[in-house]
Amino acid sequence: MLLDAEGAAWRNATAWAQAGKTERTGAYVAPCWTVVVPFFNEERDLASTLESLAAQTVRFRLVLVDNGSLDASARVATDTCERLGLDHILLHQGLPGKINALHLGLEYVYTRFVATCDADTYYPADYLAQAQALLEKPGCVVAGAYFVAPKDGEAERRRESTAIRLAARFLPRQCHAGGAGQAFRTEALKAAGGFDARRWNFVLEDHEVIHRVMRHGTMAYADGFWCVPSDRERDRESIRWTLTERLVYSIAAPFAGTGSSTISSRSDCARGGSRLSACASGPISNWRGSWVNRLILCADDFAFSTEDSLVIAELLRSGKLNATSCMTLRPNWMEDSVMLRSVPQTAQIGLHLTLTEEAPIHPNGFTQDGVMPGIDPLTRLASRGQLDPAEITREVEAQFDRFEAAIGRPPAFVDGHQHSHALPGVRPIVLAITRRRAPGAWVRTCEDRLVGLLGRPWRGKAIGSAYHSRGLTRAAEAAGLHCNRGFAGHYGFDGRFAEALPRFLDHGGAEHLVMCHPGAGKRAGDVIAAARRDEADVLRAVSVSDMAAQRGLAFAA
Repeated sequence: MLLDAEGAAWRNATAWAQAGKTERTGAYVAPCWTVVVPFFNEERDLASTLESLAAQTVRFRLVLVDNGSLDASARVATDTCERLGLDHILLHQGLPGKINALHLGLEYVYTRFVATCDADTYYPADYLAQAQALLEKPGCVVAGAYFVAPKDGEAERRRESTAIRLAARFLPRQCHAGGAGQAFRTEALKAAGGFDARRWNFVLEDHEVIHRVMRHGTMAYADGFWCVPSDRERDRESIRWTLTERLVYSIAAPFAGTGSSTISSRSDCARGGSRLSACASGPISNWRGSWVNRLILCADDFAFSTEDSLVIAELLRSGKLNATSCMTLRPNWMEDSVMLRSVPQTAQIGLHLTLTEEAPIHPNGFTQDGVMPGIDPLTRLASRGQLDPAEITREVEAQFDRFEAAIGRPPAFVDGHQHSHALPGVRPIVLAITRRRAPGAWVRTCEDRLVGLLGRPWRGKAIGSAYHSRGLTRAAEAAGLHCNRGFAGHYGFDGRFAEALPRFLDHGGAEHLVMCHPGAGKRAGDVIAAARRDEADVLRAVSVSDMAAQRGLAFAA
């Protein structure tokens, strides 16, 4: 369930949902459905809509996206969800427009099916069950519900049902349902590019996305699949594209943003299987005028010591960080992990695979005096092919085990202490285990665009790390995973973090990752102890969100 700190881990339920499972012994229970409800100034009707969704006969996760409401909609949403016990998350999208709200909401969808619902619409109790029955038919990738007026009786409902099914029979490639009544196979929706203002931001964007999704399969309707929009005045009578709008789309779509050129064919996605990140990727960083890239500010080394963990947890709770990476082989890990229960639901909790300078969980052939070597000796062993794959596999599996034992779910992302996860011989093992155990996780890469690398404080170190990570994004996508887009964080640990931090945010990528190492700096032998204290002090003092916004980055914390 998406409660408290679990927001970032939803993506890891994808394997269970795609397998049709609803139970996972002793751990997270994954529904098959996510419902996305964007809203703007809907305080009048939102509670009623949520009450109808709460009555559904199948379990689901709820993603609410406040698109800049000026009324009490957000409070109504939160209060109603808590009253009804709904498994929910509330997001805030500052970019105006329903399509931008849906885009953000879709980032939090990793279940097998997803429904887009309007905030002023009634949904019968079997709405999701009816949609699932359609989507489980061979070849069906989208289900469309017909609209029934609030005061309509059974005769009027049957008339609408007959009309939409006849229309679908004679015009099978058109969309006959509005955005309030659409449900998708998530894989097909993401493979088609999802909701994306870069592709199309003109008229009836809900029809445009159907146009793309139907390249991957068919759209289906059923007598029992319907909903009831509110009776307030609408800005148009028809929910289908007019002839003029279809002509505009045919002419303008190829030029409606560079993203339109990235729409993958059905065969491209079929070759990749579940490789949604490869099929749905696009040059997000090129759209600074209309798109906001995301900043992930990640504190490495959670559990390096309990004192360091306390500082990181404090910074997460105060909105100075939105991710942390955990050293699960540390003896204090299980006790320290309790601190993560109180961090915001937007915080991403990842696994910091550690193969250097710590005692391993399992003894191996490359330790000396019970401690694994530093990164340089380990790199030499890896480049010579002298690391035993079985030993690396056993250690990585054990660190995954400890993460799940403490957190109760797979990690939201995976990286490596001193980036050892990217070493030859280690990389394929990490990717294979991550794909199997956390298939929705992203994997850290130090790759970046040249303009970003040349602008970093430690330019040589940044370029060197990017070189050692070369090909990691491509290998991750081949494994059905994805990586951050943009990376920074190298500097001299010399007390100049305040000077370095703004430069880390320059030239940010679409999912721009900045690593940092704040802490208490009290563990004996810690060579960057002073830098940990300095970083913590700087983060406490600055407004990360303002600093990010000035550079075109959105910082959700």
